[in-house]
Amino acid sequence: MKTARITGARLKSVLMAGGIAVFLALAMILSSCSTLTHPQKVTTVVGEFWIGTNTASGNLGTSDNPFVCVTETQFDRTMSNLPPNCTVHILAGTYSTRGSPAAYSVKTGQKVIGSGMDVTVLKLVPGTPDNTSVMGSSFGTNMEVSDLTCDGNYPGQNGSAVTLHGITLLGSRNAIRRVKVINLAKYGGNSEAWGIVLDSGGVEDSTANVIEDCEVSDFQGGLPGQGISAFSLNGTPKHSISGVVTHNRVSLQPEVYHPVVAFNNAYTSNCVYQENYVDGATFGFYGDTGRSLNVLVARNTFKNVIEGVSLANARRLNVTFSQNKILLATNKVSVEIAFNVQETWVTNLIVIGNVVAWNTAPPDGSLGCFLNLSDVSGLRVTDNQVEGTLTNHFWNDIVATAFISTNNLDLNGRPYLIQLPGKPEIDKSTEIR
Repeated sequence: MKTARITGARLKSVLMAGGIAVFLALAMILSSCSTLTHPQKVTTVVGEFWIGTNTASGNLGTSDNPFVCVTETQFDRTMSNLPPNCTVHILAGTYSTRGSPAAYSVKTGQKVIGSGMDVTVLKLVPGTPDNTSVMGSSFGTNMEVSDLTCDGNYPGQNGSAVTLHGITLLGSRNAIRRVKVINLAKYGGNSEAWGIVLDSGGVEDSTANVIEDCEVSDFQGGLPGQGISAFSLNGTPKHSISGVVTHNRVSLQPEVYHPVVAFNNAYTSNCVYQENYVDGATFGFYGDTGRSLNVLVARNTFKNVIEGVSLANARRLNVTFSQNKILLATNKVSVEIAFNVQETWVTNLIVIGNVVAWNTAPPDGSLGCFLNLSDVSGLRVTDNQVEGTLTNHFWNDIVATAFISTNNLDLNGRPYLIQLPGKPEIDKSTEIR
């Protein structure tokens, strides 16, 4: 851009010809021209894009002029057009979307960062098709979603019989941090509604995954058996998944007829579930599909649950439950169980340092169980504090020769005895080490 210039000779001729009035007019023109040499600053960061709801924006995708996404069409088209391996900042606001897979998918290497839970909200529109996620991905690596809320908008779906999910990322080395998922439903297809899930994707073994500081609440189910898994790490028969699930929160209900799973797992290896908090669920920690290897469940609180732990239908090796607090729901419709391991084969099951009690004072007739086990080899139950009214049941193929039970106490500090059928000599709960 050329800048207006007035030479000394030209200025002299102006003064001689027109006097001061003409000079002042030219001075104003000069000032106006000089401002054109400093256009409005545009901040561009390579590989980073911004999305907002301010209609006055220049719609450039920069921090100064973010892409304008007021309608679901604008948001979905913008997300769909952004390249892999970029960072997407979604500013404060509520963004309507048709969700995944219909409208867009997070791509490999993308980092999608909101402005905070309940500050940036992605919300499914009414009329969303069955089996839709608020956010989903194609197969990829190093994807991350953080600092936003995924809203399934049920019952805002006009009574449609649909299943709505929160967020699922497929692949390896992926992370979901500080994401809140609300208003999901299970009235349509799929085995259940899924809240926050990392999945191996069935292409390769999935490693170094993280879910942390997230929340799942508000779910509705239809017919009996239609439930939700709030959090899950899911592998496949050929490709397992590993990762850490930590500092997350579940606030649901201990449903009998609509199973609510707080933490699920399938085909996992080398996984840690630690320091999570559950207030209301059918199952605290659950698995009914696929083998697992080297799983640690530690320092979690499973409050107001019908079963603290439930494992079935697959082989499991080296599973440890350590220093968890399990507070059983008081529900006369069912039997509450702290550790329920049935119709599976578990080798090296360790239950150590846990506290098991009723969540509230149970009504008369409530039934509760500490251990309900079958098909376990290498069982170690030590240093637990257990509500003294809870019983134990051992079924098929408990391998007694590998059973260790020491230093288990009731909540009043008295010995809590664990006795295998026909093997009283195996019980060593009275030994205080």
